[in-house]
Amino acid sequence: MRKYLLTLLVSLSILSVLSVKAVEKGDFVIQPSLNLGNYYINNSSGFGNGLGVTANFDYALHEYFSLGAFVGFNHVYNDNYNRVNFGARGIFHFWQLIDNNASRDLKSDKVDWYLPLHVGFNFYSGTQKESLLYPGLGMGLRYYLTPKIGIAFEFGGMELSPAKIGIAIKL
Repeated sequence: MRKYLLTLLVSLSILSVLSVKAVEKGDFVIQPSLNLGNYYINNSSGFGNGLGVTANFDYALHEYFSLGAFVGFNHVYNDNYNRVNFGARGIFHFWQLIDNNASRDLKSDKVDWYLPLHVGFNFYSGTQKESLLYPGLGMGLRYYLTPKIGIAFEFGGMELSPAKIGIAIKL
C-alpha cells in the first residue's frame, strides 16, 4: 500500500511539473532589459543611438493577460539628453491561447509570445526640456531556460527604444 501511495505521489509531482505554462495566473515577472537604440524626438520617423535600461514588472491576472508597470532611463547621444520614463502596461499572451486550442504542443511551457501595450510619461533633461505622455504597442518573446528564469526580447513601439533584450525572472 505504501508503495502505491508513494508511486501516486511521485506521479502527481511529475505531472504538476510537466503541466507548467510560461504564464500562469498569479505569476509575477520582473524583467530588467537593455534598450537597443532610441527614438528621435525631433524626427519621429527615425531611430537614434542611445544607451539605457528598462525594468518591467508584470503580474498575471490570467494566463492570457498580465498587468504591470515599467520604469526606464536612456541617454541619447544624437541630441545629448537624458530621458527617464515610467508608466503602466498590459500584456496579451496570445501564444498561451493558441497553444491551449492547438492540436499539437507549441511549447507554451517555455515560450511566451505576447503583445505589450503601454502608456507612459517621459521626463527629459539636457537639450530637451518638454515632458511627454505617450502610448506604445510592440511584440515580445520570452523563452524560459528554467521554470523561473528566461531571456526576453521586445520590439516595436516599446517604452524607450525600438527594441530591448533582457532577463525574465518569475517569482
